[in-house]
Amino acid sequence: QVCFINYDPIHDSFHKQHGIKSTRNKNVLEANIIYQVVKSLSNAGVTPSDIKIITPFHHQIGLLRRKLKSQEILTIDRAQGLDSNVIILSTVCVEDTTILLKDWRRLNVAFTRAKCKLIITGSVNCLQRMTAFRDYLSVMTLEGWILDLSAGDC
Repeated sequence: QVCFINYDPIHDSFHKQHGIKSTRNKNVLEANIIYQVVKSLSNAGVTPSDIKIITPFHHQIGLLRRKLKSQEILTIDRAQGLDSNVIILSTVCVEDTTILLKDWRRLNVAFTRAKCKLIITGSVNCLQRMTAFRDYLSVMTLEGWILDLSAGDC
């Protein structure tokens, strides 16, 4: 099962409300969303050892580790050869700067690590500009796997 959590509808209001600006390799909004997802999964009985968080950037790992101290968090490249029941992919997409996600081989690694559930956080508006990601987004849209966040979700 796949779920893409699209934060486009709340991106601007979140940053205005919190006075925080995401950078090209660190996204505070995504870190907050992932924290809530992990907390919800934990409340539903999923153990931390069944969840791995992957992201293309070391800066995002540092941000996530401050929020989720005991959770396994890796770069996509480090996740190659590993798998987990639940994979959460933090794309860190801000505008069109996520060059590491333009490589279809890296996306293949990210998308094939999950045994049961793949949860992706990101901006549809940003990711659809990347050829490698556009096809995946088309499938997710067709299947109804995209969840658009709304005010009050974060």
